[in-house]
Amino acid sequence: MQIDLMQIDLTPRTILDSRPLATARSLTNGILLCCTAWLMGVALGPTAAADGLIDDTLATSREEGRPLMVLVTSPTCQPCQVQKSILEQDPAVQARIGQFIRLDLVVNAREFHEFAQRYPVAMRMVPRIYLVRPDGQLLNTCEGLVKAPALATMLDQVSTQSGRAMDTAKRTEVAQAVDNARRLADSGSVLKALNHLQDDCFDNSFARVAFEGRVLRRQLMNEIDRSVERVEQRLLDPQKRLDAAIDLAHFYLGTENLPALRSRARQLFEKYRDGGSTREAVLQATDLVRGEVFEARDDWQRAHAAYQRIATQYPDSEAARRACDRIVETRDKMPAVVGSESMTLMASSWEPQAVGETSAEQQAERYLFLAKLYLTEYPDEAMKYARRVIAIAPGSAEAKQAKVLLDRNSLLPIGRYLQQPRSS
Repeated sequence: MQIDLMQIDLTPRTILDSRPLATARSLTNGILLCCTAWLMGVALGPTAAADGLIDDTLATSREEGRPLMVLVTSPTCQPCQVQKSILEQDPAVQARIGQFIRLDLVVNAREFHEFAQRYPVAMRMVPRIYLVRPDGQLLNTCEGLVKAPALATMLDQVSTQSGRAMDTAKRTEVAQAVDNARRLADSGSVLKALNHLQDDCFDNSFARVAFEGRVLRRQLMNEIDRSVERVEQRLLDPQKRLDAAIDLAHFYLGTENLPALRSRARQLFEKYRDGGSTREAVLQATDLVRGEVFEARDDWQRAHAAYQRIATQYPDSEAARRACDRIVETRDKMPAVVGSESMTLMASSWEPQAVGETSAEQQAERYLFLAKLYLTEYPDEAMKYARRVIAIAPGSAEAKQAKVLLDRNSLLPIGRYLQQPRSS
């Protein structure tokens, strides 16, 4: 479904930022802060400054989609040293801790007070452990020494609730997918945009790029809801029915790889395909769209077959006129043998006497189409049809185009006359 999203604000609504991890600064004035942080797997030493440490650590957690584990200790606390030893030496804990961003804070340091203001939890002792999901939600806290088995279980639970983390390569891949989806959405290709947002990471990760993808996907789904409502309204209007049916066919054929929309698209398509007043338009539109799809795949034989079905089954319809335009404009794409068969079939079905045309304008329009169809391989036959147009409707727009065809110097390039407007 081709949808105009130019009026839709696609800016992700997120409190998450991508502020890069600040470079550690040397302490000044001889102040030493007993604070150690593990960010991106790199330890900041106890003499490193922590300006912006909390913001940067939370930003790193969000960027990578790894939950944050904060350990709060005191230099004089013996259980705190035991807790650190468990974190750094127990095999079961070590197997899990790599999935987290780890931040060590000293209970009396400025950084802990800043952290505690963000996550105010009434606690009475150290060591303290905070476990924060990448989107900033506090999932679990505990105080006092937590032994290895209980800590491993707690880390597993938080990992499950935090979804999948992303390494740098995966984040780059997903960010590119989101950028591609946004560009397609900006151009109105909503279903193609959604195809770029199908990676399961968009549902099971709290990394920033996954969050942005979820926001964009939700916006596109909402726009599709509104567009489907407009399509259904237009299907009820005979003047707008064919274009609405084409949108419906795009929706149906374009959701093959979109499970969230496929069932709905099928139900909607079948509803109007089986409806009395809309059935013919939906069938015509489906072949038109299938022709477009086959063209995109360079499957010209099947594309022409789809267009021929429309032209032969519904020769008086606007859909047939559009199909014939595509046949003429892509005539050079067909293999010679198949093209000749296609041309013969089209000529026999589009001869005015074959469809009982009575008005001069209708006959002229059909003869002009046949002249264009024959032009590339049978120019003499094309000229015969062009002369018929002039004889039947000498003052018409079709006659003017036929005169262009009769001028041998205008036969090439073919695009010179294909671009001329059709008469209404």
